[in-house]
Formats: sequence, C-alpha cells, structure tokens
Amino acid sequence: MDLTSTILQKTAREKLGVPHLYDYQERTILDIVNRPHHRLVLFPTGAGKSLIFTLPAFFLEGLTVIVYPLLALMDDQKRRFSQAGLDSVVLRGGQTREQRNQVWEKLSAPRPPILITNPEMLLQPQVFRQLEKLRIGHLVFDEAHCISQWGRTFREAYWNCARRALDLNPERLTALTATADAKIEEDLSVHLFREQDYERIARVPDRPNIHYEVWRGLSRSVLLHQALLESQRPLIVFVSSRMGTVQVARLAARTLDPSRIRLYHAGLEKQEKHRTESWFFESHDGVLVTTCAYGMGVDKSNVRTVVHWDPSESVVAYLQESGRAGRDGQQSRSILLVGPDSRFRSERDKQLAFDDTSCRRASLLKELGPWEVPCKGCDVCAGNRRRDPVSIDFHNIFETQTHRHRHPTSILKQLWGRAQPESTHQKLHLSTLWANMPLDLEDLEDLKNNWQEALDRGILSDYICRV
Repeated sequence: MDLTSTILQKTAREKLGVPHLYDYQERTILDIVNRPHHRLVLFPTGAGKSLIFTLPAFFLEGLTVIVYPLLALMDDQKRRFSQAGLDSVVLRGGQTREQRNQVWEKLSAPRPPILITNPEMLLQPQVFRQLEKLRIGHLVFDEAHCISQWGRTFREAYWNCARRALDLNPERLTALTATADAKIEEDLSVHLFREQDYERIARVPDRPNIHYEVWRGLSRSVLLHQALLESQRPLIVFVSSRMGTVQVARLAARTLDPSRIRLYHAGLEKQEKHRTESWFFESHDGVLVTTCAYGMGVDKSNVRTVVHWDPSESVVAYLQESGRAGRDGQQSRSILLVGPDSRFRSERDKQLAFDDTSCRRASLLKELGPWEVPCKGCDVCAGNRRRDPVSIDFHNIFETQTHRHRHPTSILKQLWGRAQPESTHQKLHLSTLWANMPLDLEDLEDLKNNWQEALDRGILSDYICRV
C-alpha cells in the first residue's frame, strides 16, 4: 500500500517535530517511498535535504545506508537521528573488532538501524562483502558533489566508492547536494548512476536571504577587521589552509575577545574537534576560523555571516560554504575579501570577483545552469560595494606611470606580487596597528597624495617595501 500525504505529514509532526512539509519535500519523499528508482536531488542549503532520507527510513523495508564525506557530519547526523527516535549505527575507522561485530549484529536484525558511514569504510573488502549480503532499501550519498570535486583529487576512495555503489544492488539510490554544475552532474551520471536512468529533482539553488558581497582593498587584514566589527555573529571565516586558520584566528583575536574565537581544521585531534564543534554549535556570538573541513551539512541554523578570507576552489564550493549562513531563513551575509595577494583557482572565478556591473547573485547562479532569479540582495544591485579607491588609484599609477613614481612603484610591486630585482624587500606584519586603528575610505583618500605619511603610518597594506 502506497504511503499517503496524510500519514507522511503526521509522521513528520510526531517524530521529527516538523509542523508541515513543503510541497517539494512531500512530493520527493512520497516518490522515493512509493517508487523504487534512482534519483539526483538538488535542493539549496537550508531546504531540508536531510528529511529526504530521514522520513523514508520510517517506512522503507531493508537497510538505509547514508554515505557522508566528513566524520563531523556522521556524528551530527547520528545526534539528529537520536533526537528523532531513529536507531542508527556508525561504521568508521578506529573501531575495535568487538564494536564492529556489534554493528553487524544490529544490521542483521529484521528491522535494522540506519547505517552511517564514509567512502573509505564502504570500500573495505570485508565491509563491502557484509553489505552485499543485506537487503539495502535505500543507499544515499549526501553532499554528492564531493564525489566529483574530491574524488578526482585527494580522496580517490570517494571516486571508487561511487563507481561501485550499484554493485550493492540498492533498491533506491539517491544522490543529494545543494549545488552541482554541469561537470559534477556529468560525473554523477557516468560514474555513480553508470548512465542508467535516474530522475533529476531540482529546485532553484538560490538562497534569497543571503546578501552576497565582495570587499576589495590593499589589505585583507583591514577588511577582516572591519568585517568582524560590522557583521552579526555567529560568524564563520573560511581559509584555504590549516596554517592559514592559525594566522587568521590570531588576526581576529586582535579585533575581538579571543574567548569568542576558535579555529578548526582536519588536522586537529578528535577530542579537540568535538569540543570545537560543540562550542560553536551552542555559541550565539562566536567566530569559527576554519578550512572546508567544517560546516558541510552541519545543522547550525543561526550563522549570520560567512567571510571568505581566501577564494573558494570553485563557484560550487563558494555557494556551498556561503550557504552555511542563514539556514534558519533569517537575513545573513556572505563576504569575500579580495586583496592583491588573493589567489584564484581560475580566471573565471577572478572575473566574477572583480565584476562591478552584473548582479552578483545572478552571475553565481549562471555558473550552475540556466537559472534566472530576481536579486534579493547583493552589493552590486544594492549600490553599496565596498571598495578601497586608493588601491585602485595606486594600481593605475603603477600600470601607466611607473617611471614617474619610482618609490611608490616599489611598494606596488610588492603589494601586487611583482618583484623588483634592484630592491630588497622586507615584510613587516602590521596587524597590531590595524587592530587599534579604525580607518575608513575617507582616511585612505586623505593619504593618497602623501606617500611618505602613508609609509610612516604603515596603513597602505600589511606589507611595506624598503628600498
């Protein structure tokens, strides 16, 4: 007998405390339960993707297996299942033989718990053989874009795991993600679904409650200082490297109370990760400086601001990371800081960051497909772009009048990454100056025609060049 809307809505209310499912959620869940098939589900961050595999678990026969990219997501999902009264087990590295045997014993029960695991574990021959013996009613790859983005580079297990998924003979295979460009969809079609028929269910990947901004200037440290002072918290700062999280956290601690700041990356010990995750989850005014190791799918709904210290590796990654903000539907901000030392992964990404004429929201969504949405908030359409006009003027001088400004030119060559062989460079970190020196664009404009004062005060950049 097919699952009905009435029963589904009642289960959502009584088991999960969800007062009402959106129409797109209801239709997708009913389709999954009533019609065994393979699906690619593209819902924006905050649209309740976890319900797409949580609610079917109440009704489906056989085992539900959920594959996650990160241990933090596995722990977070188990917590949510426990709150919903759903039994679940985690299969991960570091478990003893006794713990592993307990997992298999539970999974062999007539009504097995949900299995939460990761690609590396699923690929282990013993694990794969055990799962082949079980009836898998629903195999889910959450954050499925990672198959394409990570599997081709530093996590080969993700790629191989996806290619072997259908060998487990799941009755339903569902790949979920908030963002996927044409390349990611092609990879999923060829390698996960093996070019078999699958249903594509998509909603516009726009987050209308997020205001997208790009701040450009000579010093990202200054921009960070201003962003921390002006922005609502909780706040996440994304940095591209582990070492970078340490450096940026120290910069942040010169603007805000250090007790409000934590850093997070994949190299932390398990206990320290857990403490940091718990601290930030409960925090109402904290700042988390992190790599992409944090946040994907973690259900902290009240993050108000996401700041990118470094450009993301792609537009897809940027939208995923920006989407950590405003999962509660309240107004939030996404701010990309751009300085002369910013390193973009592609020329196209750089063009998007420096485009001052097109709607930023529309430009980002066009990278994911033929989506056209009215702008609900970006710095271009709102006319409040944050620019440092001095840096632009200095750069124009460097490009067009080098021979007339030898001393300023040496500064510019340092700032903009152009070495000058005849000079010796010494980088001086001036973050302490910035932290105690509230500057606005008018202050910088006053200094535009006084190079010596600018050098003396060290306020053009974090770096000065000594000739």
